Amino acid sequence: QCSGSCYEGYYCPDNSTSPYQVQCGSDYNYCPRGSAFPLPVSLYYYSIGGTSLTRTGQNKCIFNETLGSPPEGDFRINTCPSNTRFP
Repeated sequence: QCSGSCYEGYYCPDNSTSPYQVQCGSDYNYCPRGSAFPLPVSLYYYSIGGTSLTRTGQNKCIFNETLGSPPEGDFRINTCPSNTRFP
């Protein structure tokens, strides 16, 4: 039996023997410290931290948000990386 919390980026089901029991698994899951199972990334969010197998959190992407107003601004930004979860 593991004593203490599972480390971020990993999950520890019941009867785990290590705080690194199972890697979170993919860019579409994340595991904060103490996870008993991987959490799915929410729609329009992307996973952050760790590696593609040990993600630790999620951030919301900004998809084509217009900044400024013409003529000074009117440009669009996109912070949605390839691991963003879309429907």
